[in-house]
Amino acid sequence: FDWHSWKYSFVGDEYSYYDLAKKIAYGDIGLKILYADGIAGYHPVFTGVLQAFFIRLFPDFFGWRISAAIIPALGIIPLYIWVKLLFNKTTAKIAVVSYIFAQPMLAFAHIPYNTIYGILPFVFGLFCLELAIRKNSYIWTYLTFFSLSMGFYTFYPAIFTAFLAGIYYILHPLRSKYNYRKILLGAIFYFLIILFIIMDDHFTYSLSKNSVFGRAEFPTNYKKIYILTNFIYAFFSFIKDIIPSHFIVGALVDYITGFGVLVGIIWSILFFKRDYRTKFILLSYITLVFFIGATTHHRHPPNTRLNFLAPFLAVVGSVGLTRVLSFLS
Repeated sequence: FDWHSWKYSFVGDEYSYYDLAKKIAYGDIGLKILYADGIAGYHPVFTGVLQAFFIRLFPDFFGWRISAAIIPALGIIPLYIWVKLLFNKTTAKIAVVSYIFAQPMLAFAHIPYNTIYGILPFVFGLFCLELAIRKNSYIWTYLTFFSLSMGFYTFYPAIFTAFLAGIYYILHPLRSKYNYRKILLGAIFYFLIILFIIMDDHFTYSLSKNSVFGRAEFPTNYKKIYILTNFIYAFFSFIKDIIPSHFIVGALVDYITGFGVLVGIIWSILFFKRDYRTKFILLSYITLVFFIGATTHHRHPPNTRLNFLAPFLAVVGSVGLTRVLSFLS
């Protein structure tokens, strides 16, 4: 990639992220890590701190841009191990390839928004949760809740990873061997971490401003219609992206993965009562689509939010493709 090319600099508010990170890197503003008055007055400041770290580590502009490629890439190994533990090695390999080549991964590697950073807490959180349950471990429990809490400090849609973790735990066949005391202590740890940011007025302002339940771009009397249509748009974003933007055109994933997602969803419906993993796939996907897509204050779900679906679509797509390979073999 030519990181300095003007072709990757046309998104209007991109400079705001660079400006904040640069000011933090060179000490022009303080390290307000636990606050939510970053970009536009309501984004978490922590993501600016992350970008500032890369600016100090690498040459200024290059460091800022490379941060958007490195941070999501850190999710590759935990994604592989998690899917391998949940399914098998073949499914894990396909999931990683689909994840790497998903349009949001490639697109936002050129646009260092903080929207891409929320993917790491999502992937790492579920990976840690699987190990916490299997090993009945305090360490992995604390790592799970720490990762889930980072959703509040990266990009707000990552907050809803906690819902997925809850679904995952309830459905997991080994949950009875997992000590409740560990969950309680982990939950306390989680709330202590997020306490700082949820007490910030900028955080509550963001939730009200950027959801259909607060400010909206459409008339209030059409709210239910837009919630429904945006749910449908988000649900089928693996086939068609309604509003091309931020270098994402067509669909969130490639055609092969998209086909796998369709097969994976059908498989999950057909075997919903027989396999706990099918329940997790369907319930989690519906939950994500609702919170990420249906509750947006925009007329259509924006790619800055839909990119959060990319790792989950990669997993569902890999499940569907391995089912096809198994059928053909």
